[in-house]
Amino acid sequence: MEAVLLNSGGIDTLASIVAMKEADSELVLHSLTVWIGQKNFGPAHRAAQEIAGKHCVTTDLMLLGDFAFKENGAFKIPYRMVLFHMAAAIKARHYGVEYIISGIDDGFSENFGRKVTDMLTEESRAPYAPVVICPVRKLSRGERIFLAKKDPLFPITVSCEEAEPCCVCQKCLDRRAAGIA
Repeated sequence: MEAVLLNSGGIDTLASIVAMKEADSELVLHSLTVWIGQKNFGPAHRAAQEIAGKHCVTTDLMLLGDFAFKENGAFKIPYRMVLFHMAAAIKARHYGVEYIISGIDDGFSENFGRKVTDMLTEESRAPYAPVVICPVRKLSRGERIFLAKKDPLFPITVSCEEAEPCCVCQKCLDRRAAGIA
């Protein structure tokens, strides 16, 4: 299988790679990192580059601009998963591949990947649209960490959405529980 990997440089990205490679040892990946205003972009991009260097045949960075804004004291990026998947669909079409691998957050519906695929098929008027595969969507956070820990790059992953780890959000607490800062 050949696919575009949405590469955030995080645990879910690495867990997705491990899960997919366990299922298909011939997996060929094209890495795509998308910037839309994430505060942690510097460290996350460095981690994504290292992950891509080990696991992917190509690596791309797409700078879409700063879509982040502050709401009720917190930075928000509305529709970010839709933006990420649309960018990945563009790259998938460019590379002529049929799949997008996403370490999608478990807060999304079970049908998110199918809905994105359906929307891409309808909008593109192409003979096919890439199929979104979310290999870790149904796994618990602990199961994702267990998978990601199988790869030696696990310690360099970035989870916190702040510019520097805040040490109080759930993602930072999960990292601490897994034995990494």
